[in-house]
Amino acid sequence: MADEPIVESQEEVETAETDENEQQEDKTKSFQGEYDPERARNLIDKLRKENNDLRKQKDAPKSDPEKEALARENLQLKVAMELGIPEKLATRLQGATRRVA
Repeated sequence: MADEPIVESQEEVETAETDENEQQEDKTKSFQGEYDPERARNLIDKLRKENNDLRKQKDAPKSDPEKEALARENLQLKVAMELGIPEKLATRLQGATRRVA
């Protein structure tokens, strides 16, 4: 904590954060004026990353809690029937997979 600079006010913190954000945005702004290969590469990389992230979100399977609960209950009942456990006690079986002994 002794190494950290002392901040006089909240306004200085906000100004510092804004300056950092503006510098980051400058690197990826759309092209205006002269062509800058480094800025172009940064923008392309940023857009490709966003595109890949969106595709992953779109393709990711949506989990359905109701479906999972029904699958667990179905497994509990199957195992209970195989082992001769009464239906009332089947809900006491734990786990989401069948363990083979």
